[in-house]
Amino acid sequence: MKRAVAGVALFVLSAGAVEAQDYSLWLDPSLQQPRAVPVPTLGARAGYLRQRGADQGSWFGGVQMRQPVSLTFGLELSGELHSSDFSGGDAKVQQFPVQLSGLFHLYPGAAYDLYLLLGIGWYYTRVEFSGALAGMASETDNIFGAHLGLGADIGAGTAMTIDADLRYIFLEPKAGALESERFDTIQFTIGLNFPF
Repeated sequence: MKRAVAGVALFVLSAGAVEAQDYSLWLDPSLQQPRAVPVPTLGARAGYLRQRGADQGSWFGGVQMRQPVSLTFGLELSGELHSSDFSGGDAKVQQFPVQLSGLFHLYPGAAYDLYLLLGIGWYYTRVEFSGALAGMASETDNIFGAHLGLGADIGAGTAMTIDADLRYIFLEPKAGALESERFDTIQFTIGLNFPF
């Protein structure tokens, strides 16, 4: 019995010591000490996406802002612009998405962090037709969707961070001529962030 109590006491003390190390196994190579608590950042983002049914993938660019709420949770607000061709280029879909994502950090405060993300978005969508579909009128729609994914955050010194994530976007118009379409998207994004 005494050995069991001693074992539990030793476990609690060692767990406290690990907590006090503040993830010392994940060190910032340039500082050789754990990174500080995250700070708000503003940055640029770029990436590649492929929409369901599109002729091919598309490159895009945009901006993002990240706001830590706690050591393990943060928010990201982002906006970008991209365009995809459908039906052999006869239909062009241009989108301006604004996404709000929750970031759940698995190794908070570490120089190399992994995170899960979950969020919602508003997608201003314009469809223009040409060629064999030239007789159809252009259409503009506001579509709401959800997304989920995973990513990595890398601290590049104290002046900036780099993030990369892969997300799946669920996007289904609810009205108009696009009601029968689905624009589900797989998106890869890289961001460069600076504290402010």
